Amino acid sequence: MYQIKINCEKNLATIDLNRFFYPLHLVHQAASKFQGIAAVLVQKNKARVLVEITPKGIESPESIALHFCNFVLALKRELGEHA
Repeated sequence: MYQIKINCEKNLATIDLNRFFYPLHLVHQAASKFQGIAAVLVQKNKARVLVEITPKGIESPESIALHFCNFVLALKRELGEHA
């Protein structure tokens, strides 16, 4: 469903998401909501979405990445979208 890679030198998390479980439009919605706490870059290909997260504060990139994944799933549930 997802894989998170952490680059400690750059204080960056890269999340590799399956578009089936994490629809692109919801990833973009979540990215806009997270702009206050992190710089978020979304890239897509056929079956995957790559999200790069760089925290703006002291929270770890891994923590924000995990919250981001959960937030997208919560949006999906709230909007009644099913996998």
